[in-house]
Amino acid sequence: MNWPQSDRKNSQNSIFIKCPFISVVGTIQKRLLTELANGERAANGFIDRILFAMTKTTAKPRWNEEEVREDLDRDWERILNRLLSVPCNLNENQEPQPIIIRFDNEAKKSLYAWQHRNAELCDSEMSDNVISFFCKLEIYVLRFCLILRMARWAVSDETQSPEIIEADDVNVAIRLAEYFRQNALAVITCVSEEKLNNLHRTVYDHLADEFSTADGIKTAERFGMKDHTFKMFLTRNLNTLFKRIRQGWYRKMSCYSTNNVTADGEV
Repeated sequence: MNWPQSDRKNSQNSIFIKCPFISVVGTIQKRLLTELANGERAANGFIDRILFAMTKTTAKPRWNEEEVREDLDRDWERILNRLLSVPCNLNENQEPQPIIIRFDNEAKKSLYAWQHRNAELCDSEMSDNVISFFCKLEIYVLRFCLILRMARWAVSDETQSPEIIEADDVNVAIRLAEYFRQNALAVITCVSEEKLNNLHRTVYDHLADEFSTADGIKTAERFGMKDHTFKMFLTRNLNTLFKRIRQGWYRKMSCYSTNNVTADGEV
C-alpha cells in the first residue's frame, strides 16, 4: 500500500502522495467560467488542465425515441473488459511498473512536426494564458496517442499488448489536440470578455466585427479612450478578443454561442 509521505520535516499538514490524480467530467454555464480563472487559478495552471468541449448551437435538444443499441452496450463492455485484462506488473514493493510503448518512425515524424508548429505558435503568442495552454497540449497529445493506440488494440484481433504507437494514432491525436486548442481559445475569449472593465467593454461592443487600427482608434476616442491605451488593449488581447487578419486589420473574436461548456480533464 502507498502511504502518504511528509515532504516537510517540521510540518504536520504537508504531505506527499505518489502519483495523485483526479478525473473531472461535468458541465458548467458559460457565465461561470470566469470563476475557474479567478485568483491563483489563473496563474497556477489549474484551468489549463481542463479540456473543454463547446457546442456551436444554442438550440435546446429535443426528446426523441432513439435509444442506445444493445450491441453498442455489449461492444463497450467488451472493450472495457479487454483493457482491464492487461496485466499490471508490480515490483518488489508491490508498486505498478510502467510498460514502455514507443513510436515508430513515421509516427515520430508526425509528432515532431506538430510539436514544432506548436512551439512556433508559443513563440509568436503574446498572451500568457494562451501560451500556458498550448504548452499543456504537448503533454495531452502524448496521452491521446496512448489512449488511441490502446483503444485500437481493444477493438482488434491482436493478441499481444501493443508495443508500438503508429502514425494513424498520432494523426488522430493531433486532430484531438487541435479540437481542444480551438475550444480553449474560445473559453479564454469568454473569460477575457467577462473581465473587461466598463470602458473596455463599451469600446469592444462598439467595434465593427472587422476593423482597421485607425477605425478602432476613432471608436475608442468616442468613449474617451486614448489611442495608445486602445493600441495596448488591442495588443494585450490578440488571439483572445482580437485576431489579426493582416497588417493593420483585425477581427473580433467571441466564444461560441452556447449556454453550457463540457469540462473533461485531470487535476
